[in-house]
Amino acid sequence: MIKDKDHIIRYGGMYAIGMAYVGTSNSHAIKKLRHFAVSDTDNDVRRAAVTNIGFILWNHPEKVP
Repeated sequence: MIKDKDHIIRYGGMYAIGMAYVGTSNSHAIKKLRHFAVSDTDNDVRRAAVTNIGFILWNHPEKVP
């Protein structure tokens, strides 16, 4: 999903990653979302990536930048 050309599919991919790792502080998932947060061409995809970083770090709010 995250490699699709359609921005709506990539948007869904950000939520798929985020919801799969909610509250786990998984560094691999955070790294992947950070990459999309700074490099994707669509603003909505970038926003979804940042939102889902927050979901992943749910249990550790002090780690959220």
